[in-house]
Amino acid sequence: MAFAGVVPSTHVANTGYLCRVGVAIPHRGRGLQVRLTRALEARAQRAGWMAIVSDTTDNCFSANNFIRQGYRLFEPVSPWAWQHTLYWRKGLV
Repeated sequence: MAFAGVVPSTHVANTGYLCRVGVAIPHRGRGLQVRLTRALEARAQRAGWMAIVSDTTDNCFSANNFIRQGYRLFEPVSPWAWQHTLYWRKGLV
């Protein structure tokens, strides 16, 4: 079991917000999070978005997956989450 979602960002222009990518514990370790993220990136490109942003808070597994997939940390002009949240961005062009 796994799930994923991307919506238009309300904080960054012409950008998708990766709002959820989760994999149930029995199915972890098979690359599902990476495959789902790639599928959402393709969907975002078809929508004409220039980038995808997301965030992680206290989740090393997700942060490491973002790093492996080419996401970079960034500081948004208007942070939208907790003070200790990490913000991620990946250009799609």
